[in-house]
Parts: sequence; C-alpha cells; structure tokens
Amino acid sequence: MGRAFRNRSWIRLDADLRLYRSFPRTLDWRFSYRSILILCTIFAGIFCILQSFAKNTSQLLWFGVAFGLAVGGVIPTVNAIINLRTLRKDVGKIFGISGSISGAGFALGPIIGGVVASLFTVQTPFIFSGVLLLLAGISVASMKFLRPNIS
Repeated sequence: MGRAFRNRSWIRLDADLRLYRSFPRTLDWRFSYRSILILCTIFAGIFCILQSFAKNTSQLLWFGVAFGLAVGGVIPTVNAIINLRTLRKDVGKIFGISGSISGAGFALGPIIGGVVASLFTVQTPFIFSGVLLLLAGISVASMKFLRPNIS
C-alpha cells in the first residue's frame, strides 16, 4: 500500500510540475507584466479586505489562500519589471534594495498589524492593507511605463 501511494504521489507531483511550468508561459504570451501586476495587486487587495469580513475560520483560511495566490504573482512580476527597466550595471544594487525593503516589510508588517489591531479592531489591519493594495494597483494602472532598458 505504501509503494502504490508513493507512485501515485510522484505521478501527481510530476503532473503538477508540468502544469506549473506551462502556466507562466501561457500568461506571458497573453498578458504584459504591467497587466499581471495590476490584476494581482487588485485581487490581493480584494481578498485582503474579504478576510476582514470572514465569519468563520474556514472562510478566513480560503480568503487567505486566495490572497496568497494573488500576492504570489506580485513579487515575481515586480522583479521582472525591475530587471527590464534597470541598467545592467545597477541590477544587483536595485535587487538588493528591493530585497531589503521586502524583508523589512515581512518583519515589521505583523508588528504594525498587531498594534493597529490592538488600537482598533482585528479587522482594521486587513482593511487598511487591502485599501493600500487597491491604491497600488490603481496607481500602477495610471502610470505610463517607459520602454525597456536594453543597455
């Protein structure tokens, strides 16, 4: 029984990896980095706000999963845009700054969220973060990107 389970697990894992490998390529051909960033940011904002209205833990879990999937598209897309728009000699420096800011956000975000939740309600950090994400998506939609840097 253990061997059959392991064989099915490997087959399923292989099928999942094949699907995962083909998924970004299909998105890459149909959407630009800008549109992916806008969609992911807006969906992340919506699902973050929906987390504040969850009535039970299963709703909170599924809204959190949807939020994580949406945010999972933001970071790689931002990295791709940074790579396209930055001079080759400055790419390492810019990725270092981006990583440092992301790390600071991961470290300080829960602390700030806890303070905001203790001052107001538990729903407030979700609403505040969701509104910020929606504003970020709208601002990216209104920005005009320059041509990619080829140097």
